Amino acid sequence: MPYTFVFCWLFFNCSLFAFQDRPIDQVKKADSLIQEAAFEQAKDYWQALLNQRSSTARQFPLYASKHAFCEAKLLEASGDFDAAVIYYKKALTLLEQGNASYEISYTIEIYSGLYHALAYGGNWESALEKGLEGKALLGTAVKAKQRADYIYDLGFIYDRLGNYSEAATFYKQSIVLYESLEDLAYFDLGLAYNNLGTAYRQIGFFSERLRCLEQARFYWEKAPNVSEDYLLTIYGNLMRLYIEYGHVGKAQAVYTSINKLSTALENTSSRAHIYHLHTIYYTFMSETALAADGINDFNKFFEGLSELEQNVNSHFYLAALINLASHYIDEEHYSKATDLLGLAKRIGNLHKQHYYLMRVYTEMVKIAIAQHEEIKAMALLDSALALGAITDIGRVNEINILIKKATLQALEAPVDPAYQTIKRALTLLADQEIESPREITSSTFEKQHSSFFVLALKDAAAFYNTMYAQTGARSDVEHANYLYQLSAEVFALYYQNGEYNSDLNHLNKTITEGLFDTHIALETPLTDGVFTRILSNHSQVLRNAFQQKHLQFLNVEEDLLTERNLLHLALTDLDPKVESHSEKRRELDKAIQKLDDSIAVQDPMYASFYTDHLELSKIQKHLEDEVLIHYFIGAKNTYAITVTSTRLELTKIGATDVLEQKVTDFYELLQNPVKNTLNASQELQALLLGKIGPILKGQNVITFIPDGFLHYLPFEVLEYQDDALVTTHDVQYASSLPLWYLIKNTDLKPDRDKKLLAAFAPTYETGGEVAVSRIGRFKDLAGAKREAEQVATTLDGDLFLDDRATVANFTQRTTMYKIYHLAMHTTLDHQEHAQSSLLFYNHQPFDFSALYGLYFPADLVVLSACNTGIGTMTAGEGLLSLSRALTYAGVRSNVYSLWEVPDAETSEIMVSFYSYLDAGVNKASALAAAKRDFIDNNPLKAHPYYWAGFVVSGDTAPIKPAFNAVVWYWVGGIVIVFALLFYLRFRRQQALL
Repeated sequence: MPYTFVFCWLFFNCSLFAFQDRPIDQVKKADSLIQEAAFEQAKDYWQALLNQRSSTARQFPLYASKHAFCEAKLLEASGDFDAAVIYYKKALTLLEQGNASYEISYTIEIYSGLYHALAYGGNWESALEKGLEGKALLGTAVKAKQRADYIYDLGFIYDRLGNYSEAATFYKQSIVLYESLEDLAYFDLGLAYNNLGTAYRQIGFFSERLRCLEQARFYWEKAPNVSEDYLLTIYGNLMRLYIEYGHVGKAQAVYTSINKLSTALENTSSRAHIYHLHTIYYTFMSETALAADGINDFNKFFEGLSELEQNVNSHFYLAALINLASHYIDEEHYSKATDLLGLAKRIGNLHKQHYYLMRVYTEMVKIAIAQHEEIKAMALLDSALALGAITDIGRVNEINILIKKATLQALEAPVDPAYQTIKRALTLLADQEIESPREITSSTFEKQHSSFFVLALKDAAAFYNTMYAQTGARSDVEHANYLYQLSAEVFALYYQNGEYNSDLNHLNKTITEGLFDTHIALETPLTDGVFTRILSNHSQVLRNAFQQKHLQFLNVEEDLLTERNLLHLALTDLDPKVESHSEKRRELDKAIQKLDDSIAVQDPMYASFYTDHLELSKIQKHLEDEVLIHYFIGAKNTYAITVTSTRLELTKIGATDVLEQKVTDFYELLQNPVKNTLNASQELQALLLGKIGPILKGQNVITFIPDGFLHYLPFEVLEYQDDALVTTHDVQYASSLPLWYLIKNTDLKPDRDKKLLAAFAPTYETGGEVAVSRIGRFKDLAGAKREAEQVATTLDGDLFLDDRATVANFTQRTTMYKIYHLAMHTTLDHQEHAQSSLLFYNHQPFDFSALYGLYFPADLVVLSACNTGIGTMTAGEGLLSLSRALTYAGVRSNVYSLWEVPDAETSEIMVSFYSYLDAGVNKASALAAAKRDFIDNNPLKAHPYYWAGFVVSGDTAPIKPAFNAVVWYWVGGIVIVFALLFYLRFRRQQALL
């Protein structure tokens, strides 16, 4: 009996304890199910717990809140957002009744669910209100990941509400939180960066947009199991951005990634997206036939879709059609463009894609204007604007449509409607009511400087220029000038000193020409600010590349640079298209990066960029007896800016098409020694120097900075006061004024350890193939070899003849000499400029692409070959030539030829040139003196064909100190020594007295 009692007592107590522990287990289980998003099961657990408790129990409100929370989640998942909102609010109310302030994380989860349900239900304003209400509870008690997610969501809500600046603020805050996590949330970081980039797109903050998208790509590519659709989105966005900004190489690389990804994507939307991206890429690369084939394939694909799938993906199809149509318009294939736009209009109406219909109408406007159908163009613009009442066509689009409409109205009478329309456009642009264009300032665009705003300002300026032509009112041309200046400033914010594309070049040239036109119309002098803005807006690629590769050599060991050159050469020898080369390329990339890091430690300037602000006064300090003449070729007219130590003048040269024809004809005459060049020379002199002539008086040196087709012209053949410039001035050239200033403002490192000269003159075995035919100069290279031998003798240099003139010997010695004399064949590839090359021994090519990556800190490179200065003209970047490739590599100056110069005459001029260099004469004066000597010694060969082909560009400072200077240094030193001895002797005598 006692044992039975003990047993019952133990059983009762164990059962009691078991009963007391059971609710705790249930709570833990229910909470864990919520964390696992198993809301149906969690709801049952909370219901069981509520059944076990009295409604007055302390924990009852908390359990009821969590039960309501689970119900809200289930309703939200079913799409019943209104009911979900009710239950989320109920969960909050119950939580407050239970006074469960310690449940902060859970409270944040309720707020998160609530604003999500409100947003999904279309109540974005209410979602923001509740989201901000919950934000006040965020603190250190909430886990960093939860805080980051919450802040990101608020950014997304602001984004959807169109408050992009606030969206950007919250996205940035979420990124900081995500990056602070111990285990980086790669996907979430990528998403935040992607959406931040999207917000910046809406703001118009291009540079930050690009940086964000590149970061998004970086994190998504590292994220495990990331969906290919996300990668396709980021690749597409980046490719479009690289294309917009002209980063050809980067666009090609991303397109390659898209193609690799396309094999893994099978869903309809992704395939439609890829078709669209193909069209964008092909039109950018001017592969019109491939783009057209792609559209045909897209047509078949789209027609094979169901009605629902067509509706979902019609925007991709429409965007591709409009893209190719726009390309056809640029190529003036108006009938093809019209057909595509007609199809796009039909598809847009069928699927109610009003935004794309707006784009169709604006493209049709371009065709109507080109075909002088102004009435039709006006009707199309009104149709595009009318779509704004149906859908959001975008502020920038509305602005541009209004400006186009105002410009058309300006051609009609009366002009009042045009003024009213442009005022409406500028009010939208300023985002506030304005009465005058001057109320718009650059501060408006500090964080919205996309190309769309630059275009809008430029077109508004053009409107007022058109009005000035109609009315003659000074106020119109003043407004035009102000808006052109403003568009130049915003272009500077947009342009990140990268490589131009043709669209950027056209845009900047149009702005520059507008500035020049309006300054001349106003008869106001060019200001320092406008002058430097124009210079800085022109492509800075060449200057930056030169500075990065040359200035670093101040303190870097030459062995490191030589090693880097050899590694780079090995890298360029590997074909990036060959899969088996991939691993080796990666190894070389790493090795080069390691060397770059070592070089940067020795000299921090290695990775620096030129930041000194270019100012007129700084330029003029370097112009004691030198005049700069900087030409600008516009679409309609050509201009010249002349700078001396005391003057800055803008001159209108004349119509560009007339000038181009005269230069082309003259260039042909120069290459034929039996043709008389006098009349043509006098005509060009009158155009190019006629108005500038008085400024040249008293100047000894003229530095020409050509533009476009003027690169083909040797200016020293033009006359000044009835004599050729070669006999009156030292003539030199510069690739750009910023590069000229950089060289002038940078002292050359003393090269005591460098040898003076290396001359390379290879031979070529029979059977080799030379890509460019010659006139015999290098057929057997006998003349070139004799020339190299004479040059090496004159300057006591090293000679690399025949089989010693190899790529390897050249590459190993790119840091060992001041001067390199290259007497060898060159091949010019006008289709693939980077494949043009120098030909070393036995036709070993050294491509321009290899030169671009080379570190080549030479003081002077003489290209004693044919046509070394003539290459492919590329919009914005000037002449792509061997001379330019050398400047990219860091060469301070070079001498090159403009046409095929005869062998014997070249040798005579070259040997004379080096003799003057050896005597301490500067490079420009040395070349000018050599040409004068040639003319004096060969009166029967005074035709420019024989002597004008070679020109000097870049730093023209002497290679060696002048003989007279050396003598005077010694004389001065001796005088000082004797004076000191005399003084000491005199003091000693005085002391004895």
